This record gives sequence, C-alpha cells and structure tokens, in this order.
Amino acid sequence: MRKFCRILILLLWLLGAVNTNAKNSTGAIYQDSSLNQRISISAGILSMLDTYNGSSYRIGLQIRPINFVALSGEIGGFANGFSKLITPFYSIEGYQYRTQLKFYPKRNDQINCGLEFQYRYQKFSYLDSTAMLPSFEATVAKKTFAYNLFCGYDLYLTKRIFIGTQLSIGIRYRDIFNTRSDVIESGESYMWPWDSMNTGRATTGQNFIPNFNIAARFSFALF
Repeated sequence: MRKFCRILILLLWLLGAVNTNAKNSTGAIYQDSSLNQRISISAGILSMLDTYNGSSYRIGLQIRPINFVALSGEIGGFANGFSKLITPFYSIEGYQYRTQLKFYPKRNDQINCGLEFQYRYQKFSYLDSTAMLPSFEATVAKKTFAYNLFCGYDLYLTKRIFIGTQLSIGIRYRDIFNTRSDVIESGESYMWPWDSMNTGRATTGQNFIPNFNIAARFSFALF
C-alpha cells in the first residue's frame, strides 16, 4: 500500500508538471477554468482501491456561489465484490457521506483548503483464528466520525474536466462492535496479530485516533 501511495504521488506530481506546461502554452484554457466551477459533479477514484476500509463508490456535488468559497457534499456505498479481492472482508455493506467548506485563495487559483466532516457506517464479516479457537467467523459493525483540515489542487484537463486531489489530516472517532471480540482479546489473533491500528479495526470499543487521507476525484463542471 505504501508503494502504491508513492507511485500515485509521483504520478500526480508529473501530471501537475504537465499541467503547468499546458497552462503556459494555452493559458486561455486554464485561466478562466474556475469560472466553470459554479456547479460540478464528481466521482471518487482512489476510494475504489481502499484496502483499509474496503472498496467504495462515491459521487459528489460541489456548488461555488462566489469565486473564493465552495460547498460540497458526497455520498456513497461499498462495493462488496471488489472489496473481497483487496481486503479480508466479505459481505461488506454500509454507507458514507462527506461535507466540505472549501476556500480558494485567488479567483482563478487551482489550490484550495478548508474544513471537512465525514461519517461512515459499515458492516462486514471475516475469518479469523487464535490458539484457543483455530477457526471462527466474526462480524463487525463500525461507525466512524472524522473531522479534518485539508489542502487540495484541481488539475484541469479541459475547461470543464478536472481531477481534484486532496490531502487531509485530522481526528477520527470510532465506535466498533465485534461479535467475537472476546475471543480476539483473549489470544493472539491470526488476522490482527500485532498491529494496534489493525487490531482496532476489529475489536469492540470506542476511541479517538489521528486521521490521514489522500483522495482524488474525477470531476466535471456543469456550469
């Protein structure tokens, strides 16, 4: 996963360099791009490859009433079939939504920053084992509330089509219930052996942890 993130960041940096060159050569295309951002729709890209929470699909809407401020919302669910390929979970279900207050320092700036709230509910099953119980099935129900600060960059491909990239940092509250948490806590879990963050994904409890997220969204400006 770390290797994937490094490759992604490198690709985004290269795309940014290409975009800078394009802006210098065809400035008219990009200079007025923000004027086409009054209302735009988006679809998540990286969320489909989320190996931590499970693959999810997301669609969003952004409204930019004035040049320097935008409001956005996003809703989505989980792709059970693909999640089984990239995570140990199966029968995953749930929903999530996100709201943002976004600020653009300059009228035609592609850089933005702001505040974000995200809620996620998911339920999934997985197979585990311990020394006391060689094989068992567990079901997890988890609610997550995240409060973030973020910085983003809108990479324009045309005057209406752009990729919104975002780096977020904040705090996350988790409320987790595991049907077999007693078994996991009584012995070393095969699925969650030593990584406390991974163990926290499955064991019953409530806690606050730091939150870090990288996102990319394919967007199309309607107006």
